[in-house]
Amino acid sequence: MQNSITTNGSYILRSITQTEFQLFTEERELSGLAWGPHYLVHTPQQAPLRHGASIYIQSLHIESLQTMVDHRTTFANTLQKVASWVGINPTQIARAYWHRLQKKEWVEPHQDLDSSRSSYFKRIKRFHVFPQLPDDFIVIMDSKLWHKQNQNSVSLSLVDFDFKQTHSYVNLANTSIEFLVIDFFLDLNL
Repeated sequence: MQNSITTNGSYILRSITQTEFQLFTEERELSGLAWGPHYLVHTPQQAPLRHGASIYIQSLHIESLQTMVDHRTTFANTLQKVASWVGINPTQIARAYWHRLQKKEWVEPHQDLDSSRSSYFKRIKRFHVFPQLPDDFIVIMDSKLWHKQNQNSVSLSLVDFDFKQTHSYVNLANTSIEFLVIDFFLDLNL
């Protein structure tokens, strides 16, 4: 994969199997880590991911890039597999986390853009790994409907994700939905 940020939107990089996703899920369950708030320092009142919960594999402070959480060895198989699929060295992982939305929880429509204090989003490439999604889980990426009642389904896929475009998720299903988000640094020398 070429190490450059796409500006022409998100796309499905590859399909994955239920077995592949289940191996990721099993690794997460074996970790013994608990679901917690997405925001590790504080939750801004209007934060887009204030609904739902996360398990961090690796978290960096968005401004200082100091490591806040590091469970990469616990999730070595997941990280190696995704890195091999995208063609980026697993040592280039910046942030990685599982996000869970329970029934009637959502992620607000938002874009992930640089603030004047941070260059983090200029330095990364983001990928999402989606499970088999029920029809009533809504995925909006690039301001477009990507999943609802099997329209443009991202079920069981690895998505090369354009975080600069508006995105949102709404869980209207009768079950919780858990998906994986991984950011890779494009160049460790920046």
